[in-house]
Amino acid sequence: MDVELAVSRKVKILGLDHRKSEDELIWCSSTMEVSKLFWVDGYLICMEVPEKSFEHEIETGEFIISQICFTRCPKYERFKSIPRGGQIPVVDMSSMKLFQEIAKVLSTREFST
Repeated sequence: MDVELAVSRKVKILGLDHRKSEDELIWCSSTMEVSKLFWVDGYLICMEVPEKSFEHEIETGEFIISQICFTRCPKYERFKSIPRGGQIPVVDMSSMKLFQEIAKVLSTREFST
């Protein structure tokens, strides 16, 4: 059996917005019916990936993320409460290279957005 690792050559983020607070990000994500949030290196992230991104990645080696919204969140928690009731899960992505690289971009954009 031949196993080939084909790492994405490039990740393209089409939209990037800093949210003022966790509450603002959580409310927005819940109204957009996002199923989960991500946490990495002190950031809470809401990410939208178009369905065709995976197909595009296979064809070109470029992974498309249509939108990332983020805010500071120093402490990881498995769930965040939604203002209208309920909870949204948060996945700790700290050990994933893709998210480590996204966090580097966020740290440079946090105060410029």
